[in-house]
Amino acid sequence: MSDAVESIVYEEALRGITRQQDVIDGLRNRSGTLFAAASLVTAFLGGQALTRHPELDALVWLAIAAFVILFGLVLAILWPWKFRFTLSPQILIEDHLDKSVPELEKYLAEIWDKNFNLNGVTLARLHLLFRIASIALTVEVMAWLLSLGR
Repeated sequence: MSDAVESIVYEEALRGITRQQDVIDGLRNRSGTLFAAASLVTAFLGGQALTRHPELDALVWLAIAAFVILFGLVLAILWPWKFRFTLSPQILIEDHLDKSVPELEKYLAEIWDKNFNLNGVTLARLHLLFRIASIALTVEVMAWLLSLGR
């Protein structure tokens, strides 16, 4: 490969792995927001529903279960999963100090591509958990509203 091509490949690999890290950070931020919303819903609607009807019927238990499920899912999303974004400088010093810049750029691009794919598996699972948590919030809100309306 020419030096220019290796440099372009390097830049694209760097852009991809950086973007993936931003996606993970965004997902975690949205998960925290989702949990905050669920907490407000539980405090406000749950408090209102239980004040009006203190008995714990099926709708109340459904809302509580949805909140607990959402909490568990958000906790799983926020868990410190092992993502790979960087490479140890020690490895670069030991194995690549005598290499040319284009060779090093090619090596880094290959490592970042591998890491991007490995991270992608966990990230896809976390997106699924977020979708389920969003559904749990919807179920919780509906259960509290139905409980209030009876």
